[in-house]
Amino acid sequence: MRVLFVSTPISPIGDGDGGGVETMLSELAPALRGRGHTVAVIAPAGSCLPAGIPIYQVPGDPPPNATTGSRDAAIAVQSQGVLERMWAQARRVAHSFDVITSVTYDWLSFYLTPFLPVPVLHWVSVSSSIKAVDEEIREQYSRLPGHFTFWSQTQASTFSLPGPQARIIPGAVNTDRFPFSALPDPILVWAARISPEKGLEDAVQVATETGLPLHVCGKIQDQEYWQRICNSVPAGTIAYHGLLPDHRLAQVLGKAIAMFVTPKWVEAFGLTVIEALSCGTPVIAYAQGGPTEIIEHGKSGFLVPPDDVPAMVDALRKIGALQRTEARRRAEEYAIPRLADNMEHWIASVLSAAHASPQWRAAP
Repeated sequence: MRVLFVSTPISPIGDGDGGGVETMLSELAPALRGRGHTVAVIAPAGSCLPAGIPIYQVPGDPPPNATTGSRDAAIAVQSQGVLERMWAQARRVAHSFDVITSVTYDWLSFYLTPFLPVPVLHWVSVSSSIKAVDEEIREQYSRLPGHFTFWSQTQASTFSLPGPQARIIPGAVNTDRFPFSALPDPILVWAARISPEKGLEDAVQVATETGLPLHVCGKIQDQEYWQRICNSVPAGTIAYHGLLPDHRLAQVLGKAIAMFVTPKWVEAFGLTVIEALSCGTPVIAYAQGGPTEIIEHGKSGFLVPPDDVPAMVDALRKIGALQRTEARRRAEEYAIPRLADNMEHWIASVLSAAHASPQWRAAP
């Protein structure tokens, strides 16, 4: 198969603002190429992928971040927008590919689905965030439900989709990059973009109450938010590592007795959850969003009520009863080969239907 991926327009691959989308494309594209498929990626200028994966580098201004904007935000087209230019590039090269697979959450990406000369698939990357985008997703899903997949059932349910139950293709981890660690140190870890919707302040409160240092990994997206948190706790409570490459992130994750996941919104998946589990580190997470489908409560971690910091403290006290080998076992169920299998099957099923019926798409 000849597969063209359209990455998130929020930032170049490797920059960190795109979160799990960047990581997944960096792992999935080489995995599919290793199986004999032709793979290329359209991404913002400055993107980096493993050797051998062609990238169409597109300059331009990023769109507003859906995860931090208003639910009623208006849809605006930017004359110099990278999103608009990425889809223009997709149309120019579409005839060289069998299928386009978009990993975005932007109105334009869904609206353009019927106008491209090859099937367009959508691996929707975030939960419901903007009303106008959601409406366009439902419109296109009602026409071509097989062209959509989501990272978790919890995420899919936020869109109130018509028709058949949504297909789910969860994210994955390269377990070789996140090796098992049997002997942790008495530290805690939190790994995510540093932005209010990620709820870092709750993990910091747990660290303050237990006296254990919290190691924080991730790109600072909201400097004022970060500074406010740092100023609220005694020196030594937080150890900040920044945005780390996989081998360094694995070292930090593997040293911790537990990782916290504290979202204030519905996480589509939670890639750092399986990265921590791969290292053998149990995860304590709020019971909302994708992490609820990954963490086996009482085996690979604990799920606690959203925004309940005392419940997180109680769960931490029980962390010693868990076996780190159980965390690793769970992560291995989300290995990259399984993701590649799922993606191959999905794309092949769409292409099979398209070949059987040349009128696979309704007229625009």
